[in-house]
Amino acid sequence: MPDQPYTQDDLRTEAARYVGDYDGAEILTAMADREPWVHLGGDAFNEAYAEVVHLARLAADTTEWAVHLGADGLEPDSHFLQFGVDPGTGDKPRVRIQFAFAPEMTGPGRDAFVVALSKVIADNL
Repeated sequence: MPDQPYTQDDLRTEAARYVGDYDGAEILTAMADREPWVHLGGDAFNEAYAEVVHLARLAADTTEWAVHLGADGLEPDSHFLQFGVDPGTGDKPRVRIQFAFAPEMTGPGRDAFVVALSKVIADNL
């Protein structure tokens, strides 16, 4: 069994539930009943909880962006492009482009668009 039975993605997913809601007691209670946190004991749970609260507090307020997406009938998507990654800073990007698409745009169409755009940007940097 790994030292940490959860991933950075698990921490980020959990933190996303609380963006804009920093009620520590609510977060603590919710995490205690949810996978993968329910199996952590004492210090391991406290460490994960502290990281989730930290990530939730760091999250950018994207409310206005989300309102515009909804008004335009677009759906946020998990595709992203990132540039300027410096391994010396923990692989954190300098620029990240997130995507939202019309609902009728299929998965393969979304993939093709992101790949084409990434090539255009890379060829012109």
